[in-house]
Amino acid sequence: MSDVLTALQGMTIYPIPMSVLQECALEAGCDPAGEVTAETRRSREWKRAKARVLLFLSTAPNVTQQGVSFTFSATERANFRKQAASLEAEADGDAAAGGAGYGYVGENF
Repeated sequence: MSDVLTALQGMTIYPIPMSVLQECALEAGCDPAGEVTAETRRSREWKRAKARVLLFLSTAPNVTQQGVSFTFSATERANFRKQAASLEAEADGDAAAGGAGYGYVGENF
């Protein structure tokens, strides 16, 4: 198994600064040095940490490092935001699991 920072860094080959990954983990409630287990991957905190990394990538600058360019198109950036929103909704769903559902069914108000 790996630690949280290594697992978050493994989400992409984009060179995300370690300080950004630490902040993403801490803001989400994950221990940056903690071990990633199957239970961790199902947790609300892990989903939120991944969402924060994806949000960072959606605004990350295009860079060239050691002759390798890392660029994201507008479509890729939009997909990062959608994935982040999906993970946040999933994490919020974990928090609200078991609650009463409300909604509208039918054609007329």
